[in-house]
Amino acid sequence: MKILFFFVFCLLIQHIAFAQNTQTDTLKAVEIYATRLQVTDNQATFAVSVLDKYRLQTATQQLSPYESLGGIAGVFAMNPDNFSQDLRVSIRGFGARAAFGIRGIRVFVDGLPEGTPDGQVDVDNLDMGVISHLEVLRGTASGLYGNAAGGVIYMLTENPNSKKPLAEAQISAGSFGFRRYQAKFGQKINKLSYFLNLSNNKTTGYRAWSAMENSILNAKMTYQFQEKTKLTILANYGNSPTANDAGALTVAQVTGNPQQAATNNLLFETGESVNQNRIGAIFESQISPKSNIQARVFL
Repeated sequence: MKILFFFVFCLLIQHIAFAQNTQTDTLKAVEIYATRLQVTDNQATFAVSVLDKYRLQTATQQLSPYESLGGIAGVFAMNPDNFSQDLRVSIRGFGARAAFGIRGIRVFVDGLPEGTPDGQVDVDNLDMGVISHLEVLRGTASGLYGNAAGGVIYMLTENPNSKKPLAEAQISAGSFGFRRYQAKFGQKINKLSYFLNLSNNKTTGYRAWSAMENSILNAKMTYQFQEKTKLTILANYGNSPTANDAGALTVAQVTGNPQQAATNNLLFETGESVNQNRIGAIFESQISPKSNIQARVFL
C-alpha cells in the first residue's frame, strides 16, 4: 500500500512540475485576400483554404498547381503531366466536364485574371516557384468575381520585405530528363520595391512523345504612396515551344508497354506551342475597414 501511495505521489509531483513549465503561444491570424476586403481566417464567412509559401515551394517540382491543390477539401485536380492539354481542376464538381484546361473556375494571380474571355484558364505561364500565397474560395461566394460558379483560386507572388538585396538561385533535377533552373532578385528601397523571377523547365517525360520545355519571366514593381495606398506594375512572359501530347492508350497497350505513345499522336505529332505576354497595373487604396478601391488595367 505504501509503495502504491508513493508511486501516485511521484506522478502528481511530475504532473505539477510539467504544468508549471507549460507556455501558451497565440498563433498569428491567417490573412484572406480572395474576399475582396482583406480579413482574417476567423472573420471570413466563406469556405476558404489557404496555403503558404512553405507548403507551395518546399519539396515540390514547382511545375504545376496540382502539387499543392491535392490537400484541399472539395478540390479535385488531374492531368498534371500532360502539358499539352494542361491541368484540369474541379471544385465541388464544377469544372469536371472540361475536356482540357480549367473552366467554371476563376484563377487570379496578384489580382489579374488568368482566364481568357471564353472562360478557359491554362497555366502555361504560371510559375509555382514564385507563388507565396494561395487561396481556394469554394461555393457561391465565388460570385464576388462574376461568372465563377465553381470557385476562385487566388494566388499572390513573392514580395521583398527587406532593404537588403535578395538573390536566390535554384537547380533541380530528376528522372525522365527533368531539369529546372530558377533565379530570383528583389529589394525594397524606401517606398519602392521590385521583384524579378526567371525560370526554365524541361522534361523528356515518362512516355514517348511527352517532352516539355518552357521559360517563364515574372516582374513586379510596387510603389507605396501611403500605408494603405499603392500602385503595382506587373509583367509576365511565358514561352513554351514544346509540349507534346502522347495521347490515350487502350488497356492492352498499357499492359504491353505503358510508356508508348498513341499511334496517331506520333503520326500527326500532336502537341502545343504557347507564347504569352502580359503587362498590367493595379492601383489599390483602402478608404476604411469596410471600403476599398481597386482599379486595374492589363494587356
